[in-house]
Amino acid sequence: MTHIPTNSNIQYIPVNDLLYDPLNPRLPGKVEGKDEQAVIDWMLRDSTIPELMNSIAQQGYFSGEPLLVVRNSNEKYIVIEGNRRLTAVKLLLDPEKASIKKTAVSTAAKEAQFRPERLPVLIFNRREDILDYLGYRHITGIKQWSSLAKAKYLRQLSETMQGEDVDVQHKRLAKIIGSRSDYVAKLLIGLEVYELIEDSDFMVLKI
Repeated sequence: MTHIPTNSNIQYIPVNDLLYDPLNPRLPGKVEGKDEQAVIDWMLRDSTIPELMNSIAQQGYFSGEPLLVVRNSNEKYIVIEGNRRLTAVKLLLDPEKASIKKTAVSTAAKEAQFRPERLPVLIFNRREDILDYLGYRHITGIKQWSSLAKAKYLRQLSETMQGEDVDVQHKRLAKIIGSRSDYVAKLLIGLEVYELIEDSDFMVLKI
């Protein structure tokens, strides 16, 4: 039986023990599986990271938005949900990690009233236990992912259904995200094509 922690189970974990999710569906292929610095560099291209830094720096970290994590084999924690917030805090604690937007990052860190060294987390037993929540929040919910991120998420979820007929998988996935099986199939096929093009270094033109 899946154990879903509640806010009463929140724990505070040192930031240094919180690791980026190498399988984050929002990461582009060239960043997936890379080290922390590569993820921070990519995250900083999101113009809202400095704003998020300023919010946390001036108001503190809102405990009502705990990170969702799973333990890894080294007694650290992989952040499955909340990597933007993790990036903002890591940069507040060490602004030298910024390779771009250095002035904005440095200013936010210098003027910070709060630099949280521990963050609230909900610890799940397995990565799979978080996937249903992510599907609701980012596919059918208000904070929707891009089509590419949705497809990567669905592929991760389908990998937990190994041995089942593909059509059955698609129907189950569609039920989980509140969509149709043909939409699921379209996303997964599109992901395969996208990755073939990316691996071949073809130039994709927007027509």
